[in-house]
Amino acid sequence: MPVRLFPAPELFKFCTVERGLVVAMAAILGRASCLQFGSKFENVHWKPQFPTWRAMHTSCLPSDRRASATLLDEDSGEGGNDVSEVWEPPQIERLYEDDYIIGVSKPGTLLVHNNKGALLIEKQRKAFLKNMVEAQLTAGQRVSPVHRLDRPASGAMILAKSGDAARAAQASLAHPACIKEYIVLARGSTPDLFICDEPVNDDKGRPKTAITQCEKVLDLPEARCTLLKVIIKTGRWHQIRKHLNHRAHHVIGDVQHGKGRDNRYFRENYKMRSGRIFLHAARLTFPHPLHLSRDPTSKYPNESIDNLEFYSSDSEDLESVSAAGLDSKQANPSIWMGPNTTLSEDPKTRHQLITIRASLPQDLQDVLYAIPDGLDPQKLLSLGLIFQ
Repeated sequence: MPVRLFPAPELFKFCTVERGLVVAMAAILGRASCLQFGSKFENVHWKPQFPTWRAMHTSCLPSDRRASATLLDEDSGEGGNDVSEVWEPPQIERLYEDDYIIGVSKPGTLLVHNNKGALLIEKQRKAFLKNMVEAQLTAGQRVSPVHRLDRPASGAMILAKSGDAARAAQASLAHPACIKEYIVLARGSTPDLFICDEPVNDDKGRPKTAITQCEKVLDLPEARCTLLKVIIKTGRWHQIRKHLNHRAHHVIGDVQHGKGRDNRYFRENYKMRSGRIFLHAARLTFPHPLHLSRDPTSKYPNESIDNLEFYSSDSEDLESVSAAGLDSKQANPSIWMGPNTTLSEDPKTRHQLITIRASLPQDLQDVLYAIPDGLDPQKLLSLGLIFQ
């Protein structure tokens, strides 16, 4: 059955059997499933019974169309999203960097790396967080994701600059001192504090223990939703989304575990973008990987973070300072820290803890501004959701 993600110069004529298969699949799966697959059926003589749609990553659009675009755009005509159009990748915000790891703020609707869910145009343009960090922030040096964040979510992530650093950073994120904090807009009015501990199936369907702690930040009764601060003690697949689904407090924008009616209402009334979910990794606290490397073959088994040279975002000529400090062969590696990054010491283990914070992105801010509960930038500042 001919299936195309994007228009091709030639058009295909469906024979009777193929035509019947397309109609049957559309009837069984429904248009929403076809949209999720990003499929478009083309034919000269046969007019499909549902509108033609195409899947388009927001960051893959030309810069003049990106602001008003959604993840799933109705086909606007011939050549509307041609892959030959000039594309400018979105700027990735750097939060922290040293010789071993780099912390960034992932934009929403952006895949972390190339996988089976990637669209053809994303592969052609390498529109993945990993590739953009390599191109924009590390001068071509290869990096690898240490953990994952769903495509429709946004927020703080760390990437490693070597295999040793990646293994040590994974141990850091599994350490008891690690804290992963998210900001979530959930359906309905929730308790002030509640804990979800139902087992969650992993991506292979195996049940795993999972603990999610939820604290109410703000009640939004007119929009019939609640702004939550969520801390996860385990990192299971779709853990927050599944746990809130169990409590009937679905994450706004979640098409997989949420409520379609609520999602449509927020898209139509509160500027919620299609393909986006109101789930943001706002804070990530973890021990520096230098302290947790037990591999005797590691490049840094005995190094101490106390010997690292510090730079802040207020330093002069940041780009030259950062570039000079990223030579892994130099004796004293350097640290670049953004204004919302802090260092502290774990009183139990005496390990140096790094805390990186990612401000709530503008598209999610716009949703809160559109809700008729009197939210404004000053309110978000006072709640610590955005930074000056």
